[in-house]
Amino acid sequence: MAIDYGGRWDIVEAAKKIAEDFGGKKVSLKDFNEKTRLFFEQHPLKNQIGIFEGAGYNFNGMYRPALECLMFSNRQLQFDTVCSAAIKKRIYFLSQNK
Repeated sequence: MAIDYGGRWDIVEAAKKIAEDFGGKKVSLKDFNEKTRLFFEQHPLKNQIGIFEGAGYNFNGMYRPALECLMFSNRQLQFDTVCSAAIKKRIYFLSQNK
């Protein structure tokens, strides 16, 4: 069994930041979800293609092509343009080699 502790520090730091943002008061899931939604919707790189660190349940060492991508967040219900193109390319490749 392989266990990855690579993102432990990042998780702790993110939790500290959330606690600071809410002034030490109890944070409801609704408040947390709203803060997350606003982060993605108001971010200046929303809907941009690039190299964003954090993918595959890792906070660092893996990269995704969009700020909000299925490789990072389950809020997005469709693949971004890079992932869509890669999936189409792979399906085409596999369907041609029979």
